Amino acid sequence: MLDYKELETQLNLDSDAETDNLIQSLLNQSEDICWHSIDSTIPLETWESNDIFVRACYTLATQFFYDRSLENGLSKGMLMMLAHLKGQVKVTTTTTKGDNDG
Repeated sequence: MLDYKELETQLNLDSDAETDNLIQSLLNQSEDICWHSIDSTIPLETWESNDIFVRACYTLATQFFYDRSLENGLSKGMLMMLAHLKGQVKVTTTTTKGDNDG
């Protein structure tokens, strides 16, 4: 589970009920978007232990915090993290398939 308090600290936000609820909501949405953008057939718990996945979720939540509509789309850094994570899935899938063929 992603820690909304960690993101509040990173954003230098004061903690109160309204801020806590907002940041938790943004993190939940970000995690769902990242998970489904990469590969939602892999359990979410697996992704939550991946440092790049966690960073991607925090990054997307931060983007949502400052620009709720993502008017300019995702940042290049965010796209790079998603591409990297998709690459990890592809390598794992390819390796697994290769192991079963032989």
